[in-house]
Amino acid sequence: MRIVTLLLMFVFLSMMYTGEVLYEHDVEDNNLRDITNITNQIEWNETLLNGSFNIFNNTHASKIIDSGVNFIGITFMEISKWSVNYGYDNSKTYDFKFLFNLLKWVIFIIIIVAIFPIIVPLLALIYLSYIGIKLLINKTIKLIKQ
Repeated sequence: MRIVTLLLMFVFLSMMYTGEVLYEHDVEDNNLRDITNITNQIEWNETLLNGSFNIFNNTHASKIIDSGVNFIGITFMEISKWSVNYGYDNSKTYDFKFLFNLLKWVIFIIIIVAIFPIIVPLLALIYLSYIGIKLLINKTIKLIKQ
């Protein structure tokens, strides 16, 4: 669940940052556009499986899969359109680049924290292997000298 939340936050902020960049580019060109009308023209094409599974009678399963894929697609499309509109309209108010970079660092720190429990035993294993090899070499040197 945390991964889905982070993914949604990443999509929100990246689309808001996209809207901010579009606005800055339009200000440089002195050509402000009505971003709401532009994003309203973008629509989700519905997915239809049309019996691509030939394992069993799948009309009911394909309807369920179609509606699930369409729900996720429409949700992300509308969230993206809303985020671009918000970023375009509020680019002077907020600094979305800072928030986007902050989110990237938070994701990086979460990955490091998730990897940390694996790294500690691995380092301990490497250290103990080093000590074992060192003791083995010292014992063989003592046996050779005798």
